Amino acid sequence: MKTTSYIIIGLLGLGAVGAFGIGAYVGNAGGGIPVSKAMKVAGEFTNTPTGRFAVLDTEVKIFCDTLRMDLCNDLIINVSEDASLESPSIGMNSDWGKYLTVRESGDSLILDFDFHECMPGKTFTRDRVTDNPSSRLKPFVPADITITVPKGMLKCVNPDRYTSFTFNGLEADSLDFDLLTSMSFDMCRIGRLSFSGNVESGFINDTWNGSVDSAHLLFKGSQIGLLTLDVPVGTVGIAGEGSMIEKLVWNDASTKGGQTAFLNAPKGTFREFEWNSPTYENTLQYQLDLNAKGKFSITD
Repeated sequence: MKTTSYIIIGLLGLGAVGAFGIGAYVGNAGGGIPVSKAMKVAGEFTNTPTGRFAVLDTEVKIFCDTLRMDLCNDLIINVSEDASLESPSIGMNSDWGKYLTVRESGDSLILDFDFHECMPGKTFTRDRVTDNPSSRLKPFVPADITITVPKGMLKCVNPDRYTSFTFNGLEADSLDFDLLTSMSFDMCRIGRLSFSGNVESGFINDTWNGSVDSAHLLFKGSQIGLLTLDVPVGTVGIAGEGSMIEKLVWNDASTKGGQTAFLNAPKGTFREFEWNSPTYENTLQYQLDLNAKGKFSITD
């Protein structure tokens, strides 16, 4: 039996557009230990060639969920395209060798982050580090990682909830993601950009219990033909600085009803918008200004 999808017009308390930026939020993490005493990724920065790959995969192994208290910002990976290259490369500081393994498998390049041994022997509760200061991890300040790829090589990205990607100068007919988390696209031309799986907050917007599912997409000087979100109900912010998305389609992939999805997008971000929730009585609440040519539709 078909149910009806509803659109509710309203203002959302999602913050200003400027909050969408993917940045390093450094605070007094680790239970009062100064960031000046944090573990930091440093050392010589080097670029290493890799084999060609179509899929970029990231995996983050942590001691427990509470490690997010002690990372001062997300693990930022900058991906850029260079038409003059024949083979890709990855650049990073030498200290990453303690926590990161880069490996190739089939047509995939896998970045395997492992922080189990950052502070061995420490004890944790399920939701937070124990109150004993001696058992708390020091803050950890990661350094950005850069990946440079030849034109048209990258087809799919599998992010982790603890990674934030920036993409620079990509030109692709299509680019697929198996997770919707915060990321930015600078000077990109992509025919079809699609996200599936879940909506994940990462560190910056997360709550203690991880109950807030939110992601922010920032486009700068980019042109996107079709942006498809095949994800469950969550909070999605889309900002476009000098960019245009021809059409945004959000297909509700929730497994239950009675929920509300939130969308925040400024004027002129996209020309056409479609919200589809044919199975459950989920609603969409949005704050947006479609331009003069804009329109939206609802599928029951």
